[in-house]
Amino acid sequence: MKCTLCLLLLCLVLVLLSTCKENDSSQRLLANAELFLESNPDSSYFFLNKISDPDRLNNNLFACWCMMSCKLTNKLSVEIPFSYQLNRAYSWFIKYGSINECAQIGLYLGRSYMNDKEYDKAMKEYLNALSFAERCNDLDMQGYIYSYMGDLYSFKDMPRIACEKYNKGASCFKQSNNLRSYALALRDVGRMCAFQDSLIIALSYLKKADSIATNINDTYTISSISNGIGNVYSMLDSVDQAEAYLLKSLKYDSLNMAPTYLALSNIYINKGSNLKAQYYLDMAKKQPLSEYILARIVY
Repeated sequence: MKCTLCLLLLCLVLVLLSTCKENDSSQRLLANAELFLESNPDSSYFFLNKISDPDRLNNNLFACWCMMSCKLTNKLSVEIPFSYQLNRAYSWFIKYGSINECAQIGLYLGRSYMNDKEYDKAMKEYLNALSFAERCNDLDMQGYIYSYMGDLYSFKDMPRIACEKYNKGASCFKQSNNLRSYALALRDVGRMCAFQDSLIIALSYLKKADSIATNINDTYTISSISNGIGNVYSMLDSVDQAEAYLLKSLKYDSLNMAPTYLALSNIYINKGSNLKAQYYLDMAKKQPLSEYILARIVY
């Protein structure tokens, strides 16, 4: 009996020592990941990825791993952690984190629920995150939360409410002088106006966004907004202006070109320029394709 008890105690000690050693190693990896988070996100991701089983970390280290993993989703094309993981991190930040950290992790939890198609849960977390962001007067965070709320309503085909959320986000970004996000929020307002067939109003928002993007010379923002303006002009049957803005969009973006190629192909079909239409359709086929873009190509 004594031998059995001693053996059990020895096993427990070995497990505890192993866990402590594993946590020490993970703590060093997390410190390195944090060091490179802003300056070199790829290196930061490399160190985080060296933690083979983050779920085994203690709650403190796990919360840090979760927060950094979430921040990297804004910088790299990596998946956001699962909602069950973010719930665990959220519980830790509610007890020990700052108000701003609670706002951040709440926003990420809402985004993870969106990935799970749990829309009511996502909205609940967005509202909780917004409450924290308002308490610490973080206008940038409020702007991002409103923007993700807008995305949710847009996805649910509720453009009027989505437009209201994007507008609130734009107002927050303007107050915080975050010009890039301000321009993108105005783009989204214009997009929702176009969905409601308010094309002239949509164009006014998009032109304002284009002016801001041009002043800050952000290539992605210029390309995205130019694409929106081109599509609105196409809906207004202003073919030459649509063509000019869509070509401008291509000039500033070398990554997400398929939607613009397709829009140009459609314009040239309407102009009777079938060879150009075929050229841009073929170019679209060579790009990475989502199911939506693939369906449009087939059409």
